[in-house]
Amino acid sequence: AELDKLQEQLGIPGEFDATTVGGWVTELLGRIPQGGDSFDLEKPPMTVRVSRVDAVHVLEVQLIPRPAASEDKTEE
Repeated sequence: AELDKLQEQLGIPGEFDATTVGGWVTELLGRIPQGGDSFDLEKPPMTVRVSRVDAVHVLEVQLIPRPAASEDKTEE
């Protein structure tokens, strides 16, 4: 999938060398991803989890929304 389309649809900021989602995941992890690898984004607040890979490609990722930092805290 094309990274620029994902960034536009979800509001992911930043400029990256990668042009694909798999390349972006590889770039942010700094290595070839393995199934189960994950990292958190602050904007938008979500966890990116690598679901499926082959020897050198990311085949599927999950984008899991998280509450924004201000929503994590409950008022007492």
